[in-house]
Amino acid sequence: MQSIILGIKVAQVPKTILIVGLPELDVSATAQLVSAGNEYKQLPLEGLAFQADLTPGEYVLIVDSVLRPSVSKPFVVTTDADASFWSAAHPDPETNPRPWQGGTGRTVMVSDPKDPWPPPPLSSPTSDAFLASSSPIGSILAGLLSTNVGRGAESSPWTPGDHSLPTRDDSDS
Repeated sequence: MQSIILGIKVAQVPKTILIVGLPELDVSATAQLVSAGNEYKQLPLEGLAFQADLTPGEYVLIVDSVLRPSVSKPFVVTTDADASFWSAAHPDPETNPRPWQGGTGRTVMVSDPKDPWPPPPLSSPTSDAFLASSSPIGSILAGLLSTNVGRGAESSPWTPGDHSLPTRDDSDS
């Protein structure tokens, strides 16, 4: 089941350490990073955590686990330097598609068992620029958002989707 979907931008040279902590052992859990060039990297599970050294750039983190995060047993994403995070805002029936939100910090708590898009840290000029940019990971995140609309954190294979606004077809008028 998809437990985390999160965009990450790191700038620290030569690397930023990313750790994804699970609340308890799940040997079937997987974590992968998708880079801006659509390159996939599977992260090894060591005990209760996945860890990766990130060179400066933009990534999409996707974590699948049978564990369900909660307020008392959250999944915790941490970095050893400030990073910008990109996620989808909490669903609102009045807003479709879900708007993007960003924040900068070192920790993201994942505690909603029904939504793999965790709230990022507080917004900053760096995170706002990340959201406003024509980021190469934007299409990956948009595809994941489209694929998972209404599905919550249920399991599903990821395939790119179309998250663009519909265009008006004048022939229908």
